[in-house]
This record gives sequence, structure tokens and C-alpha cells, in this order.
Amino acid sequence: MDALMLLTEKKDGTFTGWVVYNRKGTHEWVSKDEAASPTAYVESIMITAVIDAKEDWDVMVGDVPNAFIQANMPKVK
Repeated sequence: MDALMLLTEKKDGTFTGWVVYNRKGTHEWVSKDEAASPTAYVESIMITAVIDAKEDWDVMVGDVPNAFIQANMPKVK
């Protein structure tokens, strides 16, 4: 998978960076729905948090580190 490393110098002289993956290599065999990140909208999270607080629910958050990176990818024909 091709990736681009982008760096930006801030006004204070420090640098910030991020990695952007080039989807061009996978878009031929992965549909748009399958490639979309399952990220929730901030509004949805806030609404759920307000409802949970109002109804006095206990809330727990979990995470699986690198879950998508370790997923099996189909072979390219």
C-alpha cells in the first residue's frame, strides 16, 4: 500500500506530520462501502452521551489496537 508522509512546520518552529494512504492501489477490488472507516459522527456520540447521562447509565469504552491494520486483505487478481 502506497503512503504519503506529510509534514508541516508550525509557527513556533515545531513540526507536525501525518500519513495518508493512497487508495488508488485498492479501489479496483474494494468497494467504497467496504473501504469506508466505521467512524461515528461526533453529533451521534454527543447525543448518546447526553441520553446515557440523563438515564443514569454506566458507560464503558473499549478499543482494539490496530484492528484494521491486522485484517486479512483479499488477493489481487
